[in-house]
Amino acid sequence: MYTAPLTGTAPLREAKRTESGLSLTNQKFYKALNETVVQNPQVMTKKEVVLTRSSINTDVIRTFVVPGKPLCEKKRSELQRVLIATYIYDRVAGYQQGLHEMGMVLQSVMKTECDVFWALRSLLQKTDYTSIIDVGVMKSIKLLEKLIMFLDPKFHTFLYANCKGDLFFLFNWFVLLFLRQMKNNTEVLRLWEVLMTRKPCPCFHVFIALAILQNRKKHLLSLPQDENSIITQVPSMLNPLKDTSEN
Repeated sequence: MYTAPLTGTAPLREAKRTESGLSLTNQKFYKALNETVVQNPQVMTKKEVVLTRSSINTDVIRTFVVPGKPLCEKKRSELQRVLIATYIYDRVAGYQQGLHEMGMVLQSVMKTECDVFWALRSLLQKTDYTSIIDVGVMKSIKLLEKLIMFLDPKFHTFLYANCKGDLFFLFNWFVLLFLRQMKNNTEVLRLWEVLMTRKPCPCFHVFIALAILQNRKKHLLSLPQDENSIITQVPSMLNPLKDTSEN
């Protein structure tokens, strides 16, 4: 399914294509998905679905546009439906914590609930499910480890000596596709659009993580030689205060 770039920079011919039949097809499909599956008691009462739906509802309730400002009831209900539909329809992605935050960012630029659903699906697919823990996150962490070992063996030794032997504590960088490392939603969406192109390579997100670590290398080396110092400080590095002017 075609989804226009997230910040609306599609060429005119693609914009026209979206405004025509394909957009209507997407709307009909999403409506049918909700009516025949998401609202189907036989599906929604299955134990696995009930547990997942409960997790989604809990996560969405705890989702804040900015600190202290939760989503309004309308947006919250829409996001819950989008995430449940994604879980039902996309069995590769399923549902995991973090998708609710990504969905909220997409809500900030998408006009309809249907658009949010297709944008989230497109983001997941076009980034090869990089943000899904069981699919892409562990591969990304392993590749990051190999890159550091090859490019900077001494830094690799330092990290391993102070990080319990792996870099799994960085998983949030990949699960959220650096959402918390960007200053505002505009920067997040621009980065996601780049990752969706798979250029300059499908694993470009790993090089972004490497750049963040290299950028903070001097500070890391100055920390006490204690695994807790590294593990607690690295994940939040380059997490600027969010620019709330556009929310």
